[in-house]
Amino acid sequence: VFDASEMAEKDAGVVLKPLSECAHEVSDDAVARLFQDSFTAGEPLSAHFSGEWIHAIAIAYLKFEVNRKLSLVAMNQQGELLGAILNTDIESESHVNASGIVPDEVESALVDIEKFALRYYCGVPDPVPAGQVVHLFLIGVAPAARTLGVAKLLTERTQEVARAAGFGWIVVEATGAYSARAFLRNGYERVVSIPYDRWRNPRTGERWVRDMPPHVEIAGMVKRL
Repeated sequence: VFDASEMAEKDAGVVLKPLSECAHEVSDDAVARLFQDSFTAGEPLSAHFSGEWIHAIAIAYLKFEVNRKLSLVAMNQQGELLGAILNTDIESESHVNASGIVPDEVESALVDIEKFALRYYCGVPDPVPAGQVVHLFLIGVAPAARTLGVAKLLTERTQEVARAAGFGWIVVEATGAYSARAFLRNGYERVVSIPYDRWRNPRTGERWVRDMPPHVEIAGMVKRL
């Protein structure tokens, strides 16, 4: 007996697996390269920092932060990687910037978005207790698989896995208008945002990210499970 998401997987020919169960099938480098390929020049952060930067961030997150039971990969019936979603218990996050990949001011802004959304909108204590909030950090789909609904399948399965594990909320930062719209359709609420024209290096005044209409802000979004 399949639930709705499992039926959708079957119809699309997509197999979803926890990252913890496919170490012999999918390497961390393959997952990171998928994110590098899926974040194109049309996405504000990757256009500013480059695809290689996205790859480095994914590798660091896989090394220091990711909860492999909460994170998922999507493959076709031949075992080819179609997409991935990297998640963790937000209580455990602290090391992804240890290698200095993310500028401190960018990291600080992201943390502020999460704290505002969780503390003032969701009523979650600060510091966040373990087992309460899943952080959806990265989601990516191989360019050739973008018509299969892979991102929707990964997002919905994340919600199922997190809910079954006892989590109460999911938080995500949407860096573009299209991803924000997709999360809204999936029941997320947009609770805080930083317009890109106000997100600047405090030392130089230079903008971290240029507008790429319709992508003009980073939005903090939450969903109660």
